[in-house]
Amino acid sequence: MSQMQSSFNFGLSTHPGVVKKNNEDSVFLKLDRDVDGEEIAIMLVADGMGGYHAGEVASKLVTDTIHNWWQEQNRFIFESDKPLALMATEIEKLLHDMNNSLIERSQWRKIGTTVSLLVLLKNSYLICHVGDSRIYHISSSEVTLSSDEETEDVCKLDRDETEELQQQTETMPLAETGGLTQLTEDHSWVELQLKNGLITEAEAQSHPQRNVLLQCLGIKNQVKPYITKGSYKVNDLFLLCSDGFYTLFTKDEIERLLQPLHDKYEDLQQISDHLVELANQRGAKDNVTVALLRQRYVSEKRGIKKFISKLIKTRFSFSSGENQ
Repeated sequence: MSQMQSSFNFGLSTHPGVVKKNNEDSVFLKLDRDVDGEEIAIMLVADGMGGYHAGEVASKLVTDTIHNWWQEQNRFIFESDKPLALMATEIEKLLHDMNNSLIERSQWRKIGTTVSLLVLLKNSYLICHVGDSRIYHISSSEVTLSSDEETEDVCKLDRDETEELQQQTETMPLAETGGLTQLTEDHSWVELQLKNGLITEAEAQSHPQRNVLLQCLGIKNQVKPYITKGSYKVNDLFLLCSDGFYTLFTKDEIERLLQPLHDKYEDLQQISDHLVELANQRGAKDNVTVALLRQRYVSEKRGIKKFISKLIKTRFSFSSGENQ
């Protein structure tokens, strides 16, 4: 990506947790832009399984495959009239290819991974998902225009504030915004029982079978990825996380934690770090991964540059047509 400052703000945090020694989660982010300055963000979380480095191999296969694919195909994606549709088709094929590759590697030992992938482009999002990692969206009803200078003046979160936020999850009313929405579906036995009305959400939270997956990469010959598209507004927040994070908090708690941080602090890296710290304070038995992504307002200066670039291209094309 060029040296021009990105409009995307992000935080990527992952930790083995307080019990496990190895971290089998992988997290990935790619920011890029086309020749007109149109920005794209690709973020994913993969939760590997198999133990003793096998899960790490599986989750890293996902991040490496997506990275290599984008390096080879980004020009064709940007030139497409329907880039997200093209990406959905190609990523779905990649998921099937990765599934087959992991199965071939699993002759002696089963290894697998979840994958939750998010693409943001031109106020539209694309999600490609297999497993029980999650993608959440929280819309902001009050958008604050921030200059580059204001962005650099980051408020600091210290340990006292972290403990205060943890206490606030019990008492703070939900913020008056669009609220926290889960954009992915868990491919798990518990989720199926929940859909069929056989258990409640409270029972699902602590059910002994909550770790049983119906789909992930590397276990069965066929996978059916969950793929969906939608729209978002500038300053909306996306949260990607492994089950090592969200199983420690209720949905209401996640929203009560995220909303005040999202509204008050610019530095998403600090926020993701502290969310992982909170998970560890609750005794995280699994690996914990949190990734946050938000697109801020594009500065007026950049908007003018983009307009001039398009104008020059249009005039050049018109002049070339006259000379033929």
